Amino acid sequence: MREKNNISKRTKMLKNTISIIGAFFCLCICFGLLVPEKASAKKVSSTLKNGTFTISGKGKMPESAMPKTAQKKKIKKIIIKKGVTELPEDAFRDCSKATVITIAPTVNRIGAMAFYNTGVEKITISDEVKYIRENAFNSLLSSTSQKFSIRSVVLNNNIETLPKYAFAGNKEIKVYTNKEIMIQRYTFDNCGEYEIIRLTH
Repeated sequence: MREKNNISKRTKMLKNTISIIGAFFCLCICFGLLVPEKASAKKVSSTLKNGTFTISGKGKMPESAMPKTAQKKKIKKIIIKKGVTELPEDAFRDCSKATVITIAPTVNRIGAMAFYNTGVEKITISDEVKYIRENAFNSLLSSTSQKFSIRSVVLNNNIETLPKYAFAGNKEIKVYTNKEIMIQRYTFDNCGEYEIIRLTH
């Protein structure tokens, strides 16, 4: 009987030990303590230096990489490097002094209001971009007293639809495209005399 009790106690202790080890590994994974160095190196992050806000890494841009409120007024140029695939909603919202932006060809999705109230004047949509969300380039004034307006946009061949308010508020904007596109209601709300210019080869 004693031998059976000892075996039973040892079995319970072994199970408890395995449970504790399992729980420890789960906690480590949850808090990122066991993430390989290679995986963390690919994480999309951002830096601000001398007025240039740079996004680099591989994959979707997380909210943690978006410019902080205190940084937004310091940003004059935005560079999205090769490897970044998606820009989230409000990514560069209210970066009102940003007048230059470079979007890598790996970006295939631009979230809603990503460039709302920025100072960008010209944007070329790279060939990889397939979706532009509502309000993506909306420049309608909010609380700011200054006017910012995108003057021209060059679309790629993948863009088939321009969603609601995509370019709202951009006065006299010119959109260049190689094919016919579907324009939803309010896409060019408060744009004045905008133009859709069909490029010929």
